[in-house]
Amino acid sequence: MEVLDWAAAALNRVDRAAFFSRFEETHAVQYFYEPFLEAFDPELRKELGVWYTPPEVVRYMVARVDTVLREELDIPDGLADPRVYVLDPCCGTGTYLLEVLERIALTLDEKGGDALNTDDLKRAAMTRVFGFEIMPAPFVIAHLQLGLFLQHAGAPFSDVAGERAAVYLTNALTGWEKPHDHVHRLPFPELEDERDAAEKVKRDLPILVILGNPPYNGYAGMAVAEERGLSDAYRTTKRAPAPQGQGLNDLYVRFFRMAERRIVEATGRGVVCFISNYSWLDGLSFTGMRERFLEVFDGIWIDNLHGNRIISEYAPDGRTSETVFAIQGKSPGIKVGTAIALLVSSERSKSECRLLYRDHDEARAADRRQALVSSLEDADISSEYREVLPNAQLGLAFVPGESNADYFTWPSLPELFPVSFPGVKTSRDDFLVDIDRDRLVQRMEQYFDPAISHEGMARIAPGAMDKTARFDPIATRDRLRKRGLLGDNFVRYCYRPFDVRWLYWEPETKLLDEKRAEYFPHVFEGNVWIEARQKQAIQKFDRGYV
Repeated sequence: MEVLDWAAAALNRVDRAAFFSRFEETHAVQYFYEPFLEAFDPELRKELGVWYTPPEVVRYMVARVDTVLREELDIPDGLADPRVYVLDPCCGTGTYLLEVLERIALTLDEKGGDALNTDDLKRAAMTRVFGFEIMPAPFVIAHLQLGLFLQHAGAPFSDVAGERAAVYLTNALTGWEKPHDHVHRLPFPELEDERDAAEKVKRDLPILVILGNPPYNGYAGMAVAEERGLSDAYRTTKRAPAPQGQGLNDLYVRFFRMAERRIVEATGRGVVCFISNYSWLDGLSFTGMRERFLEVFDGIWIDNLHGNRIISEYAPDGRTSETVFAIQGKSPGIKVGTAIALLVSSERSKSECRLLYRDHDEARAADRRQALVSSLEDADISSEYREVLPNAQLGLAFVPGESNADYFTWPSLPELFPVSFPGVKTSRDDFLVDIDRDRLVQRMEQYFDPAISHEGMARIAPGAMDKTARFDPIATRDRLRKRGLLGDNFVRYCYRPFDVRWLYWEPETKLLDEKRAEYFPHVFEGNVWIEARQKQAIQKFDRGYV
């Protein structure tokens, strides 16, 4: 109670009129949730993919959607047309929905402002600009944000009439098929009403635009129930090589498939515009996804925003490429590179899909965001793009590339080297790897010594006793100490190119994170191998030595 008294005393000193005026004018609410969760529970924030989208990116995407509706789908008023139903399936705090309403308000004003415009704006917020959100906190903030916007616009929601924004608490990846028989009742009638209203939007309304920033989580695991089938359409190919790896399990892929299915198969035409992890543009896992998009869409525009911090991507001027999500002094942003995809399906007779691509490779995120917004002033923005003709043999990559005319006559690496293995991954380099063999042997003897406690071992080599989701250090050490040290398993280890060290290769448990037991017998003097990657992570070739 004392803490609450402190909070109340602090709040009572706030000039409420001034605070809420500035809060509303600067849309400060949309910047609240991410920094709060970063301080309160950073692991949860990372797991849920809570990153607010920079306003320039949102403005650019909404403006491009508005233009494409006018130019490609023959809808003169774009987003302001009452026939245009819009959905952000992962709306977070409502940033995209707010920008859509602002774009609608701008169009209505340009047509001649009158008292009916505010009614049209509120009707749009209530009946055709939809948001789905699975987490309660951002769901509440989205309602607050949209309510403040309409109040400022002179069209506040009526509590008496039960008016509200069309933002629903629901899982956007389920409930799109035929009506469900809900066996289990939800604990509150309000939640059942929320679910039923969301499912009506999913099943009955002709959604024409789906846009937003879906979550990216490469370790989301296999989908369950209805979600399981979402990526099935991307797991087979007709012309391109079959998908490889686990990339299709990433969450953002499920959102792409949900959107594609809703626009192409249900409404029959429309626009999908997502900013996402850019791995699908040329990754080996996504050949079927790209092939399908080329089949079902008429036009695709790709804005490659780069910024991959995992591989230390560089800009053309040699500086590190920041993620476009980086906000100076506020947020470091995400680690993966990103791209904006704008995909259009029309009712015109289907012809070959036109794929247009452009790079935004300014080193600083702020410069890249400004370049995005500035490009909206170009009357012929498509002229800034480069047309790409994807090659089926190369997996229908959506990024420009060139190959020698004789390239496909050359033998492939699998033909030259019929057996291949991924490399060893220690995840505990400081403990299991050393330049000095004697020092490594001494450290491992201490690890296997029953006289040294777990606490003592943690002081000697902290990395050996750090717990992770896949590694229980105490249980692992107890098990290995019973078996004993394997003296013959101190082996030479190519830690980096031309940097050969010593490794203790442990064949049991997760002490060695990925031990590659099937690879180990093939490492002996005189056996020739080549180190290479199936896909280059960066433009400059940096792999392939014997």
